[in-house]
Amino acid sequence: MASSIGRAKDLPKEIQSLFCGFQPYLGGDDLLWALNEICITDKHKIAVPIGHALVKGPMGLQGTGRFWTPDRPVWDRTKNEMVIIGFGPSAKYTYDFKFQLFVAFNEVKVVDGKPVFAVLNTLCRKVESILMGIEAESRRLGIIK
Repeated sequence: MASSIGRAKDLPKEIQSLFCGFQPYLGGDDLLWALNEICITDKHKIAVPIGHALVKGPMGLQGTGRFWTPDRPVWDRTKNEMVIIGFGPSAKYTYDFKFQLFVAFNEVKVVDGKPVFAVLNTLCRKVESILMGIEAESRRLGIIK
C-alpha cells in the first residue's frame, strides 16, 4: 500500500499513513476496494435487475393441472430470468401476479448480487467517515483551519 501512494507522495507522512490505514485493497477494507472497482467498471454492465420474490398487490391464480413454486426463487444471470411458478404440460391457468424487482451489482467481488441502493448507502457512510478523518488529521497538522 505504501508503495502505491502515487499522487499523494507530496502529502505529509501523517496523511499518507492515514490513507494506508484505510486499507483500500482486497483483503483489507474489501468494501472500499469494491468502491474503486465500481468506479473503473463499465457502468452498463455493473448493475442488473434481480428478481425479488415479493408479490405486491392483489394476485390471482385459477385453473386445473399441476403447478409448483420454488422454495427460494433464484435469479439466473445467464438467462436473465427467475422461475417464480411452473406449470405442468397439461395445466391451464389464468394468473395475475405483480412482482417487485430490485437492481443489484454485477461482476464486482464483495458487492456482487447485493442491492445497489443498500451498497451505495453503506459506501456513502464509509466515504463520509474517511473524509471526516482526513479533515480532522489535516486540522491537527495545521494544513487547514
